[in-house]
Amino acid sequence: MAEEQKQITKWGDEEVVELLTPDIEQAEAIQDEFSSQRDTYYSIFRQYHYGNERPGFSQSVAPVVFNNHKWTMANLMSLFNEEFFVLKGEDDERASKFQKLLYYQMFRKQDGFRRFHDLLFNANLYHYCVAKVIYEEDFDLEYDTYERLSSDEMMVLVQQPEITVSKYDEVQDELGGTAFEKVKAVRKVMHYAGPSLKVVPNWEFFYSPDCKITDWGGIDGRLVYQKVRKTLNDVRKAEKSGKYKKGTFEKLKVKGDSVSADPEDKTEILFNSDSVPISDQVSPSTHKDNILSREVEIMECYFRLDIDGDGLLEPVIIDLCDGVVCRIVENEYRHAPFRIGHVAPEPHKVQGYAMPSLLENDQKIATNLLRLIQDSAALDCYKNPVTNDHQMFAMLQERKPFAVIKGDPNKLGEVRTSPPSQFVLKAWELMKGEQEAMTGVTRYNQGQDASSLNKTATGISAIFAASAKPLQLIARILGNGIIMGIIRDFIFINQKWPPQTDIRLLGTDITVNPDDLTGAYDIEIDIGVSAAEKNEQANQMDLLVQFGTQAGIPMGIMTPVHIIKALKKKYKLLGQKVDDLMVTEQEFIQQQQMQQQQAMMQQQMAAQQGPPPGMPPGGPPQGGPPMPPPGPPPMPPQGGMPNGMR
Repeated sequence: MAEEQKQITKWGDEEVVELLTPDIEQAEAIQDEFSSQRDTYYSIFRQYHYGNERPGFSQSVAPVVFNNHKWTMANLMSLFNEEFFVLKGEDDERASKFQKLLYYQMFRKQDGFRRFHDLLFNANLYHYCVAKVIYEEDFDLEYDTYERLSSDEMMVLVQQPEITVSKYDEVQDELGGTAFEKVKAVRKVMHYAGPSLKVVPNWEFFYSPDCKITDWGGIDGRLVYQKVRKTLNDVRKAEKSGKYKKGTFEKLKVKGDSVSADPEDKTEILFNSDSVPISDQVSPSTHKDNILSREVEIMECYFRLDIDGDGLLEPVIIDLCDGVVCRIVENEYRHAPFRIGHVAPEPHKVQGYAMPSLLENDQKIATNLLRLIQDSAALDCYKNPVTNDHQMFAMLQERKPFAVIKGDPNKLGEVRTSPPSQFVLKAWELMKGEQEAMTGVTRYNQGQDASSLNKTATGISAIFAASAKPLQLIARILGNGIIMGIIRDFIFINQKWPPQTDIRLLGTDITVNPDDLTGAYDIEIDIGVSAAEKNEQANQMDLLVQFGTQAGIPMGIMTPVHIIKALKKKYKLLGQKVDDLMVTEQEFIQQQQMQQQQAMMQQQMAAQQGPPPGMPPGGPPQGGPPMPPPGPPPMPPQGGMPNGMR
């Protein structure tokens, strides 16, 4: 947090452990079952063999789950890019600045693209994905050493908020006062302070059976916790900074190795799938000087306790490690800072329906058909020769194309075979159509069907529109769920722990001050449409711009600012960024204000100078011809002077 919280001492360690143990045991049982299922889903995704393969026959596995996952990810990642949400507020300028700050924090100060990719990857492959949004500070520590400081100099040093004095020797000076020698000061150089988005691995996330999904992907129940591994060095740092209770390091140091075995899915995903040696199971050196590198398992629990004796439960954060309570503090987020995302949610359940579970049987059927086609083609092409000549039999065992075989050709025959049955090929096509109907990912929207070039434009458009609807539903579920929750958490953290100084967004001329972050804001998420619909909407934007320039602005129902917004929306639909090719709305408004100020100044200067020479003080006479403008008389026409002036 921005300021260190006070530890709650009302509850003892034994009482806290007794309260948490029943829910922890049930949460572990839930995740043990899910871990086994995730292991199976990942094996299907990576196209592992089924175990019934025979040498000499096809061992291919149809990539049904992999293809569906790949194309769904490609479509979803094209929707949730850096311009997928808009903030609305009472003050449009402040809302626009706040929105750009959120983009800056989400995609520039951290790798938001990769984190959204990992979230969508897990959501599309497993029961759910888990995001965690917390306040975090990224800083470096610089150490300064002073040989000797007076008491006044020491007071000035201590009063600086970014400096912490970690070591000093107190001595007396020549006048009998107090001085300080060998002063070591730690300066915190801040790089970033604000909301941080983290992707929680599914094997680290646990919840009690009573938990349920709340608005925008939140989770609420008796206990929600994350199990993470930390070194004893991290524990010591947390204790010295005041985050953990005093004495925590010594209690954990004598505990020994408290790390549990890896779950099935973690081992499969991180090691077995790529034949990587399981090196994290090897304990570090037990040398007495290397104890700080030993790992411990910390349970970061989000629980409810009566911490002030008012008879009501308050949200708290409890860090627990092998029966040792590292900290108990009040939860300033007021809820567990996790957001759960689903591709196919079910009512009243935390977990959703995993896509590999839906496609597992189809992948097995497609695998069997694919192997039949390959084996039939191989038998028809290579044949099975039959001979009673031993010498020819020995040479045929290792035959190669164009190899010379010595033997009697009259003693050679073959087992008659036929090419793959048309029924098998037809079944393969029917299976493809069944997969497209279940997933919504068709060969048309993948651009893989060459025969579609001969279809009518109306039919192809209808196929595109129909195939886009399932993907739009998935995008709406994610956008209104976990994505909306993440943005709301970013807004909450910015308002609860606002920056102390103005923030200049690099690459722009926008400066956000803390006052711009206050107030209520509404979030609009654009989940995107199909390519054909985007082109149609872009054409409509062109018509709107044409109407605005010809009639909208002269009639007063539109302004040039609306034209700028329409053009940006048009090119956003087309996937083009034109922000650096035209002025922003704020710049245009500033230009108008400057022009108005210049016009007012010119009028004031003209009024101070008075009327031009030869004009009566009240201006030209009413009803008479207008006075000629001041200046030289008009030149005579070409051809000479008038007759009266020669």
